[in-house]
Amino acid sequence: MTLFRRAFGPWAYVSVVVFAVIGIGFPLVANAAVASGKLTLTTRKAVVFKDGYALLIKDARGTADASGRVFTLDVPDSAVLGSFWALSKKQEILAMHAEFTEDWKRVEAPLTKATSNLSTLFNRISDEQVVLTTTHGKKVSGKLLGRTRIEDRPFVLIQPVATAANPTPQPITVNQSEIVAIHSAALGGYANMDPTFVRAKRLSFSMGIEQAGKPVTLTLVYFTPGIRWIPTYRVSGKLEDTAAMALQAEILNHREDLQSVTLDLVVGVPHFRFRDVISPLSLEAKLRNTLAQAAPQLMGQMTKPCLPNESANGDTSRMRRPRSRTSACQTI
Repeated sequence: MTLFRRAFGPWAYVSVVVFAVIGIGFPLVANAAVASGKLTLTTRKAVVFKDGYALLIKDARGTADASGRVFTLDVPDSAVLGSFWALSKKQEILAMHAEFTEDWKRVEAPLTKATSNLSTLFNRISDEQVVLTTTHGKKVSGKLLGRTRIEDRPFVLIQPVATAANPTPQPITVNQSEIVAIHSAALGGYANMDPTFVRAKRLSFSMGIEQAGKPVTLTLVYFTPGIRWIPTYRVSGKLEDTAAMALQAEILNHREDLQSVTLDLVVGVPHFRFRDVISPLSLEAKLRNTLAQAAPQLMGQMTKPCLPNESANGDTSRMRRPRSRTSACQTI
């Protein structure tokens, strides 16, 4: 609790009110004129532990759109299960939603630069060998023949590679809405460029219609692996009868840009019940399958949003708001 008091101050005692909703979202509008609602994230502090985990504290600022919502494309892919919090000191957070968008990005490009779309990609890889990855973690390999519609739903036609067991394979269809990654040598462009495009993700926060057009300030806090520190000792002086010994730290960072970020180094280590399970807000099917095996009861809780006063038909318009003016939203 000491750590959380240092990191959050009075926010350490705020109750969790809403769980995340995971789904397939609507397209992002890649138009600079429609920028309202987008958050700018800045890492303020990192609390680093010796075992390779760190607590990241980020400030998120933006202006709510016409529906009172803000969002970020910088979705934390590595947040430890149960350790992601969204906090607001002055405004209420009514809900948080993690979703795939219809924008696509090269795998090594920043999340804020989703500059392509599925039609453009398919035009580039028509009649080429591809590997498609679906939301279920399944990989489908073969030649891209084109696209078709079945019962008014878009599907992709793939001609699998012939094998000894199946020398004349029949074309197969893949539901286009379930594709989350496309790999093809035709997408490389340069020898050192990863020829893989992935479907962009978005994390949005509903602040209420009364916040439309108003500035929004949030604090995002989560534990993540990939950052550790190693103690080293320096001995100086005459080294005859006395000596001065100083402790210094070496930071090993594979996760976050820590330039100009305040660092707190902690000797102890955090303990998580699901240490190796990443939060499902990352939207990775493999991770959700791991969670289903590790904690099926939690997966059951995630089948619908945990919103008070929700009617049987899913209407949340009469949702009771939190009483406190300080609001928190957590995802499992």
